[in-house]
Amino acid sequence: MAQRNCGKYPAEKVVSMLNFGPGSQAHGALDMPTWGPLSHSLDWKGESSFVSLRVHKLTQFIESIQEK
Repeated sequence: MAQRNCGKYPAEKVVSMLNFGPGSQAHGALDMPTWGPLSHSLDWKGESSFVSLRVHKLTQFIESIQEK
């Protein structure tokens, strides 16, 4: 992802995709479902901070596996 974005990891785009999906299906069916609705449904007592923490941790992990 960083390579396709001039060497900069697009963290905001990743967060948006995790929460809302890619926004289009221009390339056919999605191989990976949108996790935002599932993540929100698993929220403990409606605490949105848990969803935010999950998304933040996953975004950090994806960044950590980017090629330099």
